[in-house]
Amino acid sequence: MKIRLLLLDSDQNYLNRITTSFTTKYADEVEIYSFSDQEIAMEKLVSAI
Repeated sequence: MKIRLLLLDSDQNYLNRITTSFTTKYADEVEIYSFSDQEIAMEKLVSAI
């Protein structure tokens, strides 16, 4: 089972770097969703429940 991780931050550069790190190190354990827009992130979160 994979852990679903939703990241929300206004800094797109930071999101790209941390997403790459998690994907590289934990590709088999973590499913990452990163967003810089809060409304879109909340829509994704609600649809995933």
